[in-house]
Amino acid sequence: MNTCMVCGGVIPEQAGNCPYCGEYAIQVIGTCNDEAMRRLEQKAAAKRSKLLEGIAVQLVTLEWKEDALEEHTVEVGTAEELYHKEKWLDLSFAPAYQLKELEMKSVIVRGGQQKQLQLCVPVPAGSGELRAGAVLDDGFQLHILLKSENGAVTRSVPVELLKL
Repeated sequence: MNTCMVCGGVIPEQAGNCPYCGEYAIQVIGTCNDEAMRRLEQKAAAKRSKLLEGIAVQLVTLEWKEDALEEHTVEVGTAEELYHKEKWLDLSFAPAYQLKELEMKSVIVRGGQQKQLQLCVPVPAGSGELRAGAVLDDGFQLHILLKSENGAVTRSVPVELLKL
């Protein structure tokens, strides 16, 4: 198996394209010198930026105000900012005692269109307030995150961002 230089996803043997981002699978005969590798990495980064351009990840939060819950949509970050980097909201949330998981509503904004997702995230071990965030892993796999005060982090199941 090979790794896609654009999205980091695993490309099965004999596949002509990456199953995650669609990039062509190329085979290099012999060895690739430093200059050739640098040029390939630059092209892969440019393609990654183009694929992720204009995509933002938002989380829906609830706030208790005057005997009613109000929904607020807060941007976690752009897809480019989240690629291989955990990003956390500046908000803290009440502890989720007695719950094994939280259902998190997220919104993916792409080209003016919005797609809502409901993802379950296990409640991390520990007590105290929680923080929410997101990360985009290899294959452009989006995870919604929860972090406890003691630093324990849990992740939702992955969602293929480009297939939304």
